[in-house]
Amino acid sequence: MEREERIKIGITPGDGSRLHYETLLKLFDDTAIFDLALPFVYGVSKTILNTAKAVGYNDFSCLVFNKINEIKGKRLQILEPAPLKETLPSAVIEEDGFLEKQSFSLLETALSHLQNRELKALISLPVSAEKIRKIEPEFKNQTHFIAQHFEGNPFKILLCEDTRLSFLSTSTLKNVEEVLTPECIEHRINVFYKALQTDFACTTPRIAVVSMNKDLNSEVLTSADNGVKQTISSLLKSGKPIFGPFPLTKLLHADKERRAFDGILCMYKEQVDFLLEKGMSDSKCFYTAGLPIIHAEPVFSGMDKGAAFNSLLQALYSVIDIERNRLMYAHLTMDPLTFESIDSYEKQDKE
Repeated sequence: MEREERIKIGITPGDGSRLHYETLLKLFDDTAIFDLALPFVYGVSKTILNTAKAVGYNDFSCLVFNKINEIKGKRLQILEPAPLKETLPSAVIEEDGFLEKQSFSLLETALSHLQNRELKALISLPVSAEKIRKIEPEFKNQTHFIAQHFEGNPFKILLCEDTRLSFLSTSTLKNVEEVLTPECIEHRINVFYKALQTDFACTTPRIAVVSMNKDLNSEVLTSADNGVKQTISSLLKSGKPIFGPFPLTKLLHADKERRAFDGILCMYKEQVDFLLEKGMSDSKCFYTAGLPIIHAEPVFSGMDKGAAFNSLLQALYSVIDIERNRLMYAHLTMDPLTFESIDSYEKQDKE
């Protein structure tokens, strides 16, 4: 039997809205993607086929399975978990919370496949965490739900063309600087640095660190940045090219300067949002770094159909690249030569 070399990528449809399914249909309309990977959709086939008919894909067809090991070939395939197999679209109207239950059930199925190593990569289209919490009170978001089931140091990276942005805190507390200690900042820089090496093939990643200043338009550093400077100086002396802290506006208005770095670490999520609002590309998605599995989530909020499709495409190609980069990194670092310091040789000579 011929061995399947393509990475298997599961895609959950998120909240199951028409935009989500239309975006998926457009993605799979180009069968060239099957030459690079083996993507498939978790979902209800009747819903997908009805959406295809409604938007003009009259000749659209797909294969439907309920076991992941049956997924193969080069066409759209739907993995329809057995409990959902007989679900009718009319139930959306008849039963309150149906979509939320279906979305969460599909996400649970994908998680089980990741845990059983039947799946390496997952792209989860956005869901409303607030709505999911009505049926699952402990649910925070998709990233947290997936990450809590694996060992690692999970954190989000926003991928936007050739720019990679991460952030330390989503807190809006006035004393958030007390939470972002030098130890916390150093730890995040180190795991970010490692992720850039393993997942993005950056041999010696250059990282820019953004100022602690909460005034997004300010070009002034604050007293809180003194600790950041010391942390960066220490890392720079250890051989890691970490630079900053920079005022956010310096990176905002200088595309060439921003792209000179392999990664940018912001202090607050608001800083990332600010960069996005100022005209960065629609081709962006979130990637969950620091886990043994690969998880990406497109950005659909406030997007039209074209931008939503670009975001999904960015997620798909990013996942494919990350899998290849991980394999390459594992190969290059396999059985490395042992290192002995000069001091050890001097000691041997004296003996």
